[in-house]
Amino acid sequence: MRWLADECVHAPVVHALRFEGHDVIYALERGTRTQDTALAEEAFRDARILLTEDKDYGEIVRRMGTQACAAVTFRILPEDRDRKWPQLRAALSAHGEALAKSFTIIQKDRIRSQPYPWHDNRV
Repeated sequence: MRWLADECVHAPVVHALRFEGHDVIYALERGTRTQDTALAEEAFRDARILLTEDKDYGEIVRRMGTQACAAVTFRILPEDRDRKWPQLRAALSAHGEALAKSFTIIQKDRIRSQPYPWHDNRV
């Protein structure tokens, strides 16, 4: 799958995705700060799933409407960061390619994924 990871994403998660064969652009590796809205627009334009830990992406995605990218948001406390990759792997296992058409929230012990009402088969 194709991902765009926000600067705030825990680096071991990015490395694990890459190790599993996913195509991941990690915004932190660019060396410059990118506005949240610009990242969401880039993810949509390049047919990537936005991976973030920022809570405000839900609102950004809602404002974008049918132009919204798929997004996976971690809501896991820093002290539980070792749960991020296992939970993302569980989401990939449970939802597979459907993640590319959904807004997904990953918590320590729960994964919620809601498909967008439109069908965009670009990813």
